[in-house]
Amino acid sequence: MKKYSIFGAGASGLYTIWRLLNGETTTEKGKLKQLHEGDVVELYDWGQYDFNDEHRGTRAAGARICTWHFNNDPEASYLELGGMRYSQWNETTQSGHKVVSKVIELLNLDQYSVEFDESADPLYYLRHKNMYSSEISASNPAPYNIPNGGAAQTPFYGMNEVGKLAITQDYPKTRLDWLEFNKYGRLKYDTDTNSVFKNGDLVRNIGYWNIMYDQLTNEGYDYAADGNGYSSNVINWNSSVAFEANDEFMPGTEYKTLTHGFSMMFNALFNSIVQLARDKGIDFRYTPNTRLHSILADETTNKVRFKIASRESPWLSNAVEETDAAWLAMPRHSIELVAQATRYHHAPKGTYDVLNQASVQNYLEAAIVQPSYKVGLFFDCEWWMNAKYKPRLEQQGKPNSIGPSVTDTPIRMVVYFGNNALDKTQKPIYGILASYDDEMFTDFWKELELNTDEDRTIPSIDNIQPLQGPKKCPNNMITMLRKQLAEIHFGPGSDYTLVPEPLEARYMDWSLPPFNAGYHAWAAHYDINDVQRKIRKPSQLVNKDLNIYIVGEAYSNDQAWVEGAYCTAESVLNDFFDVHPIVDDTQYPFISPEL
Repeated sequence: MKKYSIFGAGASGLYTIWRLLNGETTTEKGKLKQLHEGDVVELYDWGQYDFNDEHRGTRAAGARICTWHFNNDPEASYLELGGMRYSQWNETTQSGHKVVSKVIELLNLDQYSVEFDESADPLYYLRHKNMYSSEISASNPAPYNIPNGGAAQTPFYGMNEVGKLAITQDYPKTRLDWLEFNKYGRLKYDTDTNSVFKNGDLVRNIGYWNIMYDQLTNEGYDYAADGNGYSSNVINWNSSVAFEANDEFMPGTEYKTLTHGFSMMFNALFNSIVQLARDKGIDFRYTPNTRLHSILADETTNKVRFKIASRESPWLSNAVEETDAAWLAMPRHSIELVAQATRYHHAPKGTYDVLNQASVQNYLEAAIVQPSYKVGLFFDCEWWMNAKYKPRLEQQGKPNSIGPSVTDTPIRMVVYFGNNALDKTQKPIYGILASYDDEMFTDFWKELELNTDEDRTIPSIDNIQPLQGPKKCPNNMITMLRKQLAEIHFGPGSDYTLVPEPLEARYMDWSLPPFNAGYHAWAAHYDINDVQRKIRKPSQLVNKDLNIYIVGEAYSNDQAWVEGAYCTAESVLNDFFDVHPIVDDTQYPFISPEL
């Protein structure tokens, strides 16, 4: 009897089990590793997600995806307080999220797929000035002192200009091109004599903030940072990846989501797992409220030993288990918590502590942890459509875009979900993601989680709010949100009462355990192609063959997307278990090939 253990019931964990159950193989090696009748596959998770009637939980399924419905009514309007969309695969242009699109098709969810496009003419509120993208010009510049007319362009102009130092109209275009560029790309053009970076410099070893400052001045950098909406896009990360990633977030970009909320994909995956396991006679064991405490490889038996802990006492192990193979379907911080349990003492004889080897630790640090904070509000009217500065949500004559509106104030971006309830006979309820902040202002909102008469009583390491679910906003936080929403939609210094009191308001603080990040980014000075291939099975870095695997978006080619989680999981099954690829990967490698 074989036993496989997966730790983490988010995107990569569920996908791994699903593909272990439905994946096909024709090799002898693959058949030996395939799950058969009587075998066991385990799924552990620190949280407890609301998968179905039999497996109820404290919040919606999906780990860092979290759909929240008004009054927790699944037929009512909803907001996404985590990941919220995907890019539909386009066979003609060879662009989009190929694996997510295939999963949605195979789960018969494409009937629920709807447009979730960004506005082509977003509203900005920057340095106390309200303006639309289409209004920015030489006669009406953005309020930044940028040389060479940079303030007469949109905030994305500076990003494009910096990118032109290394990329051309013809290269890179394909996914393979970009992976090659990530490894070998160099600056192609001469910079001026005052520049730090020169023609021929290796792009992956340049921090993005560094080169933005160098080429655009501090004012130009601030404009790009403030106006693109995502602080995470302009941190000092790997420039070779930043050049590609920032092209995804231009105004007018087309996305899709699911009518029941993005979490429904993970409900469908879980239900498919249950059915597949039942049909094949495989023992599927789901154990929520259980944390992976520590993990070691047993070199004498080629098995994996691990300790688990309860949600109530997550730092104290309460059982020792053994498995044939283990998947850490976790982000970087969660993996580090596991490694810490065995870091300061010798591993028992015959075992190997792969996570604490220097080469593995170095590659784990290749992913930058990016905290995120989201706040959702529901109203009984679309007050923003009657505001002085209302968002322009029409796309091709249809009111079907979600914004966002962008500001340099701590709410950063506002996303307009509107009335998306399935039951149209109910009284309309309109939702907005009233704060879509990453990195820079997380601490601003954290101090508003408690009212002024409250002191903190829980240390942050024990505050697992992301596992508990969306938390009710205190009055002070709501007032602060209304104050900043009023400035965006009615002008500087506007009275916060112009924004009505919300019917319901909740937040998700993704800077807290166990994720400590909304998403991740590649650090500079790493060969990320090598990291992607080897961190999946970290024992490769110490010339051993141990059955511990790492999957998830953190170390993927599609960071911050479900696609990244699925692709890393798929690549492990293809390369180490001989499972046939779920889609043709000839021109769409799931992770970087060896270059």
